Amino acid sequence: MITDIGFLRMPFRGWYTVNDGEDMGLHGAVPHHTLWPEPTEMPKGNDRQLGKAVEVLLKDVQESKARPKPKLKKSSER
Repeated sequence: MITDIGFLRMPFRGWYTVNDGEDMGLHGAVPHHTLWPEPTEMPKGNDRQLGKAVEVLLKDVQESKARPKPKLKKSSER
């Protein structure tokens, strides 16, 4: 407890990179595709970075749907 009747909050979870276990707390996420906006795009509501992210995600969804799906086995069928 803090002397001025406040509370000190401590983080209760962390994020770490998969490959090397690096703590993401001091390192921001780096996008795979970086697209800088033109000066007039953002005020018009045009976000190229967001558009690219949606494009990549839609491609991932299409690829996922094209992959063969395993037959699901209920626990009662084992």
